Amino acid sequence: MSAVPLLLVDGHNLLFRACFGTPAQVWSRDEDGKRDLTTEFMFFALLRKGINEELPGWPEVVVVFDGQDGSAQRKETDAGYKANRPGGGEALKPILALPAVKAGLDLFGITWVEVSDAEADDVIATLAASCPSRDVLIASMDQDYCQLLRGAGPGHGSVRVLNTARRAGRRLAGPAEVRARHGVAPAQFPDYRALAGDTSDNIPGVRGIGAKRQPPSWTAVSPSMTCPPPGGWPAVKATRSPAHGGRCSPGGR
Repeated sequence: MSAVPLLLVDGHNLLFRACFGTPAQVWSRDEDGKRDLTTEFMFFALLRKGINEELPGWPEVVVVFDGQDGSAQRKETDAGYKANRPGGGEALKPILALPAVKAGLDLFGITWVEVSDAEADDVIATLAASCPSRDVLIASMDQDYCQLLRGAGPGHGSVRVLNTARRAGRRLAGPAEVRARHGVAPAQFPDYRALAGDTSDNIPGVRGIGAKRQPPSWTAVSPSMTCPPPGGWPAVKATRSPAHGGRCSPGGR
């Protein structure tokens, strides 16, 4: 087992936080035509801060970006997928910074990956599954990665999330944190998300079930949640069929 952990960074997730999660803008020092460098500067600042404050040493870092057509297959299945997200104008600011961020990663010698027809979470799931004996960290605020988490054990390393948006000392999360926050094991999380919905991806879930109004016990359901617990769930009605969650798909979508 490698002593150096692998840090897989959700590039677009960090990019948007760098752009919209910073209270003050960062400008270039050009004498003529100052440029807004907030996104580029904060991308690297947040990455460095998360590593320096939470990890004992620098890991191997791989930044994964969404492909240009990464969500096409899911949108073919469900036209409403991510349809609630704004486009154009301010929403394009992080994307405009992408070439400079990639150039900066190259200058620092940090590997970055972009698969044209894949979303970053699918690529990250594949990379995490491809090195089971290694400790893996996933830098993202996206809760869909909860399904990938595991503790270290014989023959395999741990998989944890590094969420730089949380307070120092609470940025690392594993299976115990998933159970404490959501009441399910990581393996159950895709089905939990399908039932409860996900507003960020415009997934409505099943009416009558949510984070606040849950079935009698998520843990009473089988690990795959393919059948309801004894007595059924209260007053459920599908709002869009089929209900589906944000499943990260190793090796495919």
